[in-house]
Parts: sequence; structure tokens; C-alpha cells
Amino acid sequence: MVAVTSSIDGLFIVQPQASLLTGVDPARELPSGISLLDTYPNPFQSQSALQVTFSRSEVVHIDVVDMLGRTIRRVFEGDVQAGQTMRHIIPGEDLPAGTYMLRVRGASFDVSRPLIRVP
Repeated sequence: MVAVTSSIDGLFIVQPQASLLTGVDPARELPSGISLLDTYPNPFQSQSALQVTFSRSEVVHIDVVDMLGRTIRRVFEGDVQAGQTMRHIIPGEDLPAGTYMLRVRGASFDVSRPLIRVP
């Protein structure tokens, strides 16, 4: 956030405001239904491994989604138990190079993370 402090001959002097927030509260990064979401490697060529831990028992969908929101691949759909950690391999050989979103959703959360496929 910036503030215009003065104007000289039609030129504006812009200065940053001291109240600008630049940090992220790590406790707010993931909703309460999910406690760990990680992909490795990312960016990837042939495959990426997803590891996710769930805080609640519920039905979960894990999808690879393109930047237009279309589901490209369903990685998992089913019931998970509270405290359960899942690991899935996401194959990339048939995916064109580009940026995708890995979407993990349940009744209590909907989280997306970028997933980048390189040639």
C-alpha cells in the first residue's frame, strides 16, 4: 500500500505506508480439516509425490486441475480417517508442460496448491 504525499508539476511523489503487512501467519495457511499438504518434487518431469494428512474423518476428492478449472485427473476419491496420512504418486508423462493446481477438498476444506510440470 502506498500514499501520495505531494505533487510537483504534475508528478506525484509516492511513498510506502508503514502499515503494509508482509508476513503470513503459518497457522492460517491450511484449514482445520487438513494438516499437511506437500508435493515433491515440484516442479516435476515424470512424476510428483503428494503427501497429505487429514484432521477429520470425511469424504475427500483429490484432483489435478488446469488453470481453467477443468479436472484433468482424479487422483483420489473416498473416505479418510482423522489422523490418516496418504501418499499418492501423480504421473506426469501424459501431461503437457505447464502449471496445474492440485485441489484437495472435503466437507470442511477446499485447498489448492500449484503443481508445475516441466518438459
